[in-house]
Amino acid sequence: MVGKKTVGWTAGEEAKGGRGEGLDGQYPLRSCVWKLHVPERTECVVAVHNKDVRLQRGRVVEGDYPPVGVSILKAPEKGMGGGVGGLGMTGRGRGGYQYVGGQGVRKERQVMTERIELEEGVYLIVPYTTMEYEDGLAGGGDGGMEEVAGSVRAACGEVFDRFDEKNLGVLGGGEFGKLIDTIVGLERLNDTVKRGKISDGLGWIDGIGLLEKDRWIKKMESMVRRAKEGGGMRALSECLMACGYEMDRGGCWRLVNASVGALSVHTSVECKLTEAGKNSMALRDAVELVVMGGEEEFAIEHGFKTFVAVHGSNGVSLGVQNMRRGDAYVMMDCGGSEGAESHRGGMKCEERLKAGEFKVMHTLVPERSDEEWTWKFDVAITDARGGEGGGS
Repeated sequence: MVGKKTVGWTAGEEAKGGRGEGLDGQYPLRSCVWKLHVPERTECVVAVHNKDVRLQRGRVVEGDYPPVGVSILKAPEKGMGGGVGGLGMTGRGRGGYQYVGGQGVRKERQVMTERIELEEGVYLIVPYTTMEYEDGLAGGGDGGMEEVAGSVRAACGEVFDRFDEKNLGVLGGGEFGKLIDTIVGLERLNDTVKRGKISDGLGWIDGIGLLEKDRWIKKMESMVRRAKEGGGMRALSECLMACGYEMDRGGCWRLVNASVGALSVHTSVECKLTEAGKNSMALRDAVELVVMGGEEEFAIEHGFKTFVAVHGSNGVSLGVQNMRRGDAYVMMDCGGSEGAESHRGGMKCEERLKAGEFKVMHTLVPERSDEEWTWKFDVAITDARGGEGGGS
């Protein structure tokens, strides 16, 4: 999440979260966590707004928005533990948090909760996105330099499209100026020396007054292939980092910050909103408790439960709980879905679950929210020591 927070926030004002940490391993999530201090009973509505607007032929394309969700959790009281593998006898998650309300992951411009009544106490508000961005934005190649060059091509193309307001394949002076504003930041907007160095490094020529997309991408890729050091490489790095990219260990550029946007919290009494910092257990509970509240089915003959939480027309989350006495390997295959994509990156995943343990296996959203899509899943379970079962 990108933005700034407002401490001492009052009813009707907008609070924006700073970029938070992802939860490694099972959930490739991006999130920020906020603490809401409620002095007395209040009504509350929380919304997450996508800010990264895409243009195609002059119109907004909602299918290009990152999928987002938001959960409101009641902070655990002293001595109040959570469930061992999932939802415990206390009605709380593994981190001890209680799900109060929210909206599951959807691929839409805005995700908003219903009106929720909160009692006096401390709550966590956890907005999150289940995907770094769209598949293929920063990919390509068969490893080594080809993969690095492919990531530069994709990243430069995606960044160019953000600022190509007329979708003409060229940036004029005003559009290029907005790109430079993004790179230098608010504190250095008037630093003409800095702006000039970046402009030169990115290949802007004052006499021409235009930057062509195809020519620019080829120039940046060629510079990377030749491992040319200097102002150009520095400008390219600053450009991509300012637009939310990071370089991985292999030298490839990956978009890890989708500019998911603003978090708006509205209450009927004055409350206080503060940044809560990294909290992986709250993030896990925020995701898992939504799914565990979905439609439940017990495949008793196979020893597992499935949970299906449908999030409107543009999202569904699928979870599995191991009901066997010992560890088991669970495989969920969503390959029969059409026009869908998973937060896992692929449509098939396998997890080892302890006895009683629950995990979210897939969160599916449409590849494009303005096109038809269907979802389907099959589950197979195998004891860690042998024995099989399955269902769908």
